[in-house]
Amino acid sequence: TRLVRQALAETAPPDGAVFLLGHRADVLDLMVATDLFVFPSLHEGLGCSLIEAMGLATPIVGSDAPAVAETLGWGRYGLIVFRGDRRALARAIEDLLLAPERRAELGRRGRERFLESYEIQQVADATVELYRRISSGTSGG
Repeated sequence: TRLVRQALAETAPPDGAVFLLGHRADVLDLMVATDLFVFPSLHEGLGCSLIEAMGLATPIVGSDAPAVAETLGWGRYGLIVFRGDRRALARAIEDLLLAPERRAELGRRGRERFLESYEIQQVADATVELYRRISSGTSGG
């Protein structure tokens, strides 16, 4: 969040259109209403909020932390910036905010990725298949 604050300080519109809201119980409603989801994690295990944003067709700017980059298909489903590079983060945010067609395309791709890979039935089926392979002694991969 420190990086986001720094990036916003460099690019925030003078009319104050950017707000950092703190803890909220209505996160999904807010994500649906946003133009962009920014996830500049330095270290990340999976990034469930990325998957939620993808499910809501929210365009994403994320860091190059391995789990983030993998979830974003190394740039296919969202923009990726180097961890800790606040100028690159600010540029990526600004570039997407100024490109509604690109935001829509990334949102659409992210939603497709969510439906193909992260929708609950696909996850359940993949888990069952993994357990089947483990129990039968085959690697399958």
